[in-house]
Amino acid sequence: MYKQHLLHSIEREIQLAKQLVPFIDETKLDFRSGEKTRSILEVMQYLSTIGSVMMQYYEGGMTKED
Repeated sequence: MYKQHLLHSIEREIQLAKQLVPFIDETKLDFRSGEKTRSILEVMQYLSTIGSVMMQYYEGGMTKED
């Protein structure tokens, strides 16, 4: 039950990110809201990486060694 809920939440977040990305001005990808925060580009890279890795892991396609 928890695994299915988590997968659904991840899928929903990915869909939301896909909808929002086209509205980001390409000239502002290096924008940071504060000195110690990630830029917009870094956040998008992180979300795309962690989203795909989590999906593979929870669907059983990855092991601890991967």
